[in-house]
Amino acid sequence: MERRLVLFGLSAALVVFGWTLLQRRLLPPVPPVQVPLADELEKEKQGEAASETGDEKKSELVADNQPKDAVAGQDRATETSGAAVDPAVPQTSDPAAEQSESVEGSQNAVPVVLGSAEQGSRMLVVLNSRGGAIERIELTERLASGEFRYQSLVDDSGYLGPLGLQEDEAGGLRVQIVGRGTPAALAVSSDSQVSAGLQSGDLITDVNGQQFGDVQEFREWFANTKPGQSAEFSVNRSDENGESRALKFSATLTRRPLVLVQSSGDVSATRPLSCLLSLTSIGKLKRKRGEDEIVGLPSLREGVWRVESRDDASGMTVEFHFTLATEALKVAGVTGPLEIIKRYHVNAPVTSASEATETNRRSAFGYHIDVDIEIRNQGPDELALSYELDGANGLPLEGWWYSYKIHTAWFATPGARDVAWRLSGGNANLLGASEVLAATREGDPDSTLELLPEVGEVAYVGVDTKYFAVMWVGRDTDSGLNLAKARARAVGPYEGPQVKPKKVNVTCQLQFPEVTVPAGGNVTGQYTLFTGPKRQDALSAYGLSQLIIYGITPFSQIAGFLSGLLHFFASLPMVNYGIAVILLTVVVRSCMFPVSRMAAKNAAMMQELAPEMKAIAEQYKDNLERRGQAQRELFQRHNYNPFGGCLLMFLQLPVFIGLYKSLSVDIALRQEPLIPGIDWCSDMAAPDRLFAFPDWMPDMFAAEGGWLGPYFNLLPMVTIVLFIVQQKMFTPPPTDDQQRMQQRIMKYMMVFMGVMFFKVPSGLCVYFIASSLWGIAERKLIPKPNVSVAVAGGGTLAPAADPVSSAPRRKRPKPGKSQRKRRK
Repeated sequence: MERRLVLFGLSAALVVFGWTLLQRRLLPPVPPVQVPLADELEKEKQGEAASETGDEKKSELVADNQPKDAVAGQDRATETSGAAVDPAVPQTSDPAAEQSESVEGSQNAVPVVLGSAEQGSRMLVVLNSRGGAIERIELTERLASGEFRYQSLVDDSGYLGPLGLQEDEAGGLRVQIVGRGTPAALAVSSDSQVSAGLQSGDLITDVNGQQFGDVQEFREWFANTKPGQSAEFSVNRSDENGESRALKFSATLTRRPLVLVQSSGDVSATRPLSCLLSLTSIGKLKRKRGEDEIVGLPSLREGVWRVESRDDASGMTVEFHFTLATEALKVAGVTGPLEIIKRYHVNAPVTSASEATETNRRSAFGYHIDVDIEIRNQGPDELALSYELDGANGLPLEGWWYSYKIHTAWFATPGARDVAWRLSGGNANLLGASEVLAATREGDPDSTLELLPEVGEVAYVGVDTKYFAVMWVGRDTDSGLNLAKARARAVGPYEGPQVKPKKVNVTCQLQFPEVTVPAGGNVTGQYTLFTGPKRQDALSAYGLSQLIIYGITPFSQIAGFLSGLLHFFASLPMVNYGIAVILLTVVVRSCMFPVSRMAAKNAAMMQELAPEMKAIAEQYKDNLERRGQAQRELFQRHNYNPFGGCLLMFLQLPVFIGLYKSLSVDIALRQEPLIPGIDWCSDMAAPDRLFAFPDWMPDMFAAEGGWLGPYFNLLPMVTIVLFIVQQKMFTPPPTDDQQRMQQRIMKYMMVFMGVMFFKVPSGLCVYFIASSLWGIAERKLIPKPNVSVAVAGGGTLAPAADPVSSAPRRKRPKPGKSQRKRRK
């Protein structure tokens, strides 16, 4: 039977492998067609006439989109922020020229840096003047050793820092931004008279002697670099007189920090800009369903905003200004002008605990950006308007193929990026990426994407991943966000039928209640954007503790307790998280030692009683009632409880589930090696990844979304072997064919469990291995039980013998005369 099953499995595997290889050679996969999700989901199409009318109105209003001194203001902001306008593109403030261009072309969008990568800072943010939005957020918090605390797990190339490169007509790549504390800012010049670091406006002519024709070519070259590698830059830098000077710089590349938010730098790209602003109503105009903005007004999402920035003792601030002129507001029946300001502020690093106490708890962590939306009514009449603010998108997908997240609802599947929110005073809610995609595709007929049942206060809302989150919260810890609507949304293009719902890029849109701005006055909305790791202490400071989801009671309480115990062990001297998991296993098994010892004794007794059980089964094979009675008498005679081992299982199950949930979502295990200094198993929150599977492995097995994943993992194999050994030690020999078949099925189930748990975090495998070794040692140390029992009057009663072997021999009859004659 077993041989036939093995042959069948091998034959099936050969068929699958053969078909996969043949399909790759004869039928190569066709590249999927990129279909913009927004185009597919748009239900209300405007006619050509209406579209042309809207375009004509928009082109007529471009001249009033920004004041004539906007370009000059942009240039001043460039000097203060470190961003540079592309010199290859001529700048103009001629209204006639602006009228002939679209809104996007009225000015050149420039990146602006907020924060830094210096010691003490938490993040480096790249903003974009197009839409006044967030383009990129890097978590640049450093350890005492100088390394980034949260590093990229998917990109092992060298890190130079964001440069905002643009192609120059004269050849080379123009640097637009340089973040403080990045390797680019610390690059050493070959000329001792020149200060260190690349600067905004530098023209890179070659790197390590290689010239690049475009930005993509430079990115492809840079993807092959490694941390610790040195890069030699040849740059041309203009002095105060406009004369160009050739310089050489040497930069040492480092490990990459985690990119928490990453955009393509465009509004309608795969990863559009984050935190875009839209007007939903103003005067007599309201935004139509299916539209991002009010048709007929200059676009706040695609238009280029004027930039101002400053750096003082409180931190760094960047302001984006957008002016709606009087002529532009005529279609809304409103007298302008109206100025809209988006203000981003990052606090200065806190150097002491007392300084953090004097401000608030959030300053001690610094994982947030304060965002203000200010509306200045410069007209003679008051006006009413409402606006909508997008959340972040483009959060990391690291570990999506093995990560295990927990949903707040029963039987719901979370994705790599989900929308999370909580009403003030309510429970945490989660809308999975697959749910967002399905509802968006269908046009949301059941209002699944609507996060609020009515106007109210929300404690937080944003995008959640396994270890990080970007959440809108109130400026004050005691107050939430007063919203009119909140909606989830899938953004960016997807790959047709090959789309993986778990990887869908999602975001949220917050619509605020209508406000009235008095004539000559202003109204300001103050919000905070949390952008950081899901550490319990940091989340508590922002009112986001419920983002760590362990599941239902009592598993959540057990998981929380075990997580705290694990962190305590890891805080001890000379203890890493690998040893901490082993210590946690010892504590858990020690607490259950009385029960586990009783279970081990029961298992040993059952193995010793197996011969008698077999004899009873043979003796009463046709009388089930008598067989059961004899077995009960045998158990009673030896004081054996056949259900004694079940108690351990019932007690251990909540602990196992709680520990599984705790280790699966604990960010402390991220980047923590099992054995420091060894590349294998360098992340206990992920599989150990001993080596990558070869390319000829079928995708259904070895792809990222396959059964096994792209790597061979050693620890799950060791775990399953120990499980099988432990099962053999605790399971008595079968007494009949039915038990023999059950034990054989359990053996195959162990192999199936190996496939199911092949991608579990290595930290959990360490717990399984340590727990199995404890159980094996416990079983070995238990003495062999004596199954003989005392009888009345002294002496002992030996175990019942096998009825076949103990039956008396029958005498052989003597042969008769005829038989004797035949023998002769």
